[in-house]
Amino acid sequence: IINKIIPDREVPYFINSADFMLFNFTEILTSGSVHLALSYNKPVIIPKLGCLNELKGEKIFCFDAGTDRIKNLKDLLLRL
Repeated sequence: IINKIIPDREVPYFINSADFMLFNFTEILTSGSVHLALSYNKPVIIPKLGCLNELKGEKIFCFDAGTDRIKNLKDLLLRL
């Protein structure tokens, strides 16, 4: 876990280094992060929110972002 803003020039390095990318942050719908990860052909773990519900594919794993968001995410991670 890197708790800092990654400079644009380093983004390809970090994305290519990842086995998958987990997106569990509040502003996910206004971020292009999921589409960026998919453009690098990386599996993504995303909440079922808004337009993210429309994404389909073998590299897209969704968890329910309702009241038990953390439990649902944990259950998904244990299944993967």
